[in-house]
Amino acid sequence: GALALPPLRIPTAVELVTTTFRDACVQETIGAVAVRAEAEEETEPTVRAALETIAGDEERHAILAYRTLAWALSVSGEAGRAALRMELAALDSTAPLIAELVVPCTEAALSAGALASLS
Repeated sequence: GALALPPLRIPTAVELVTTTFRDACVQETIGAVAVRAEAEEETEPTVRAALETIAGDEERHAILAYRTLAWALSVSGEAGRAALRMELAALDSTAPLIAELVVPCTEAALSAGALASLS
């Protein structure tokens, strides 16, 4: 018989901002850096090549996450920017990857979104 699926729930633009930030921007950025570091430390050529491939994938995922975040900010307006500021404030900004990568990238996305809303 037919597979019963739950009804599809489409997130709001603000929910898209917060979930993309948490689940994609932060996690993919951390993952990309972690796997790239593992690849650089690996001495076995086959394993190193596999890790480099994975690191490249993670880096592309992080880029896509920030592009998606920028789009979500452009459609969510000030409510999305306010939600993102709250998410950003909740992070441990003393963690090096957060402070050196996630915070600056997110602040750039916020700035770009604010500039886009002026035009």
